[in-house]
Amino acid sequence: MTPRRLLQIVVALAALVGPLAAVAHAAVSGSVTTAPVTAAAPAIGMALLALLTILLAGGGAYRLRRTRAGAVGKLAFVAALSALAGLAYASTGTITIAGAQCGMQAVNPFNPSVQQYLQSNCPNQIRIISIQFDCLDPAPPNPCTVGQVLNNGAICALPLCPD
Repeated sequence: MTPRRLLQIVVALAALVGPLAAVAHAAVSGSVTTAPVTAAAPAIGMALLALLTILLAGGGAYRLRRTRAGAVGKLAFVAALSALAGLAYASTGTITIAGAQCGMQAVNPFNPSVQQYLQSNCPNQIRIISIQFDCLDPAPPNPCTVGQVLNNGAICALPLCPD
């Protein structure tokens, strides 16, 4: 594989992943942080992810400056599709902690204007480290609380901000 082809693949991946993460995070105003009960590992911050996206997109734009307009149009189309996928991802009703998230600290965005739930599908216990949202008077029916431990299959309601 030539270095030019490798660079094209990296640029395409940046175009797919960067907008997805940025749009999914920007479309919501709440987040819940979970970690295993035994130990917590730090998660990558949103600022570092945004910086990586900007650097990769800038490098891709620099490399694509002399290509055909069709290639740039395809890249823009893929970026727009991934942004739409990010919006769809941000509006799902249940946040499920499973797989690799069971052994590390994970930050999951949620939308407090619609009812969403947090579910653990981990063989180990998961603790809620923090819940952040932008309303003063949440109204959950079965609230998740900071410090709460979720066993395998346990579910709790994230804060719901009334309109």
